Amino acid sequence: APVRARHIVETYTDITSDLAVIEDAIARLPRHIGRAEREAWLALARAGGFLDLAEQLIHVHYDPAYRRSEATRTGYTAGRVSLVGLAGDDLRTAAEHVVRLADLAQPWRKPGI
Repeated sequence: APVRARHIVETYTDITSDLAVIEDAIARLPRHIGRAEREAWLALARAGGFLDLAEQLIHVHYDPAYRRSEATRTGYTAGRVSLVGLAGDDLRTAAEHVVRLADLAQPWRKPGI
């Protein structure tokens, strides 16, 4: 989560520069996220702790929601690709892995397309 959190904070400065947007987003989170947690996240945002906020949101909200969603999907999953980082070489390596998975999942395709 630290790499993803850093990417979010660096990429979405329009959000981190507008506390009202963050407050609105936290208010719209699902009800199972308690008031105390929301207040702690708001305090982080107000203090400029955006990296910690992003890491906590990824860990407590986004990743669990993604796993729940993924569990309800039907169909074939060719595999998973993990990112070491978000630098150019990391993304290039991940893209190459995706292409290899696609080639394995669809053997009738011309490799690398």
